[in-house]
Amino acid sequence: MDYETFVKQKRRVEVATGHSPSDLNEHLFDFQHAIVTWAVRRGRAAIFADTGLGKTLMQLSWADEVASHTGGIVLILAPLAVSEQTIEQGSTFGIDVRRVPNGGTPDSPGVWITNYERMDHIDFESLHGLVLDESSILKSHDGKTRQRIINAAQRIPYRLSCTATPSPNDFEELGNQCEFLGVMTRTEMLATYFVNDTGDTGTWILKGGGSLDSGSGWVHGLLYCAILQTLALMDLGTSCQRQNTSSMLSKLSNLETCLQSLPKRLQNVERRSETASRLDARPLQM
Repeated sequence: MDYETFVKQKRRVEVATGHSPSDLNEHLFDFQHAIVTWAVRRGRAAIFADTGLGKTLMQLSWADEVASHTGGIVLILAPLAVSEQTIEQGSTFGIDVRRVPNGGTPDSPGVWITNYERMDHIDFESLHGLVLDESSILKSHDGKTRQRIINAAQRIPYRLSCTATPSPNDFEELGNQCEFLGVMTRTEMLATYFVNDTGDTGTWILKGGGSLDSGSGWVHGLLYCAILQTLALMDLGTSCQRQNTSSMLSKLSNLETCLQSLPKRLQNVERRSETASRLDARPLQM
């Protein structure tokens, strides 16, 4: 056995818990259809899509498919101002989304929605699927809302995390996302993929081996996420519906690979800049 094979055997691999979807919503663009199909097959996945790329339709299609396949309840947790908008969009796309009654819990199969402030009344044991809309609510590693959501979700087989800002303050917050999805805890993520910067206490740096080969970087390996940024639109243009799925996935994969290596490259630049500043500040010795 060579060293490369030995290292590959040590990789942490998550087993898909989902299913192959049937006919998805007809309003999905090709790239959205590919992402929803992938997320349904994974069972527990994250869609980090920028504004304007159709997160709402993708999460509604995912929820509708899971509810149809399991014959159970799928709940969407969303900010208060987003709930009504999601219900209206569901109606537009032919997906029935029901609002959870105040102080109640979903009582029949289908897609339901409520806001985060009402989650204390929800019977999470009865859910077959859970969607977090604007899942950046998990950002605070010691927040009560974060802990309640993660604890409540552990026995739910289908989970989907959707947001345009998975780590609004620091990429360490991605650990909260992977903990919600049941991949590993935030502490395990930091210990596995990062080292503490001895020159700046409290700052974590991606390990040298953290940028994995075969196009599967540490973000993809941890979260099984689809990363779509506004930058993708520059390449995909306005002809998304006319391009085939394999072509789009190839482009998104290339984009994801670039994004995955970005934090490490930025850290290296910042550290070199800080080092140069400290050297410049030293007094000249005559």
